[in-house]
Amino acid sequence: MKLYVDHEHEDGYIRDNCLFREEIDIYDKMSAQLKYADNTVLNYSLTTYSPIEGWRVAFNGTEGRIEAWLHIPYQKNETISQKDAHANEMNQLGRDAFDIEPIIVHKLWNEYETLDVISEKPGHGGGDKRLQDKIFITLDVEDEFGRAAGVRDGAMSILIGIAARRSIKKVERLSKQLT
Repeated sequence: MKLYVDHEHEDGYIRDNCLFREEIDIYDKMSAQLKYADNTVLNYSLTTYSPIEGWRVAFNGTEGRIEAWLHIPYQKNETISQKDAHANEMNQLGRDAFDIEPIIVHKLWNEYETLDVISEKPGHGGGDKRLQDKIFITLDVEDEFGRAAGVRDGAMSILIGIAARRSIKKVERLSKQLT
């Protein structure tokens, strides 16, 4: 515990000494595999104690592969202080800052193509700004790209998490058809 608590100054994360109580049942490492009705398979992995707050995603299909990532410092040979990164994320001062991130498209049996995409830096890739603007500034403006999740989207996401937890608890595969 001392090794954990005595390093708050290293990463800026303030430990509150209650993380390991019996009633705290959040998994810090888990994975789930889902198979959708159309036979699409999703493999999901979560590590809550990662040294970076980035993500990586890949889609494999019959015609090739698409992959992308965000906030993976070693992809750009960057070194980063997690304490500084967290402070910058929380202060929301650089709301209009952006970066260029690649999406790689590998067409089967062909050369890959790199598409450069503008990625907003602060607040979950610009998601915080969009959500705040939608709630406080542009409440009645339609989402022209259809990015906003609805109630059903939220419910389905929650149900996936509930099913994963139930599967882990029961130590068995769950089969539920959600529509």
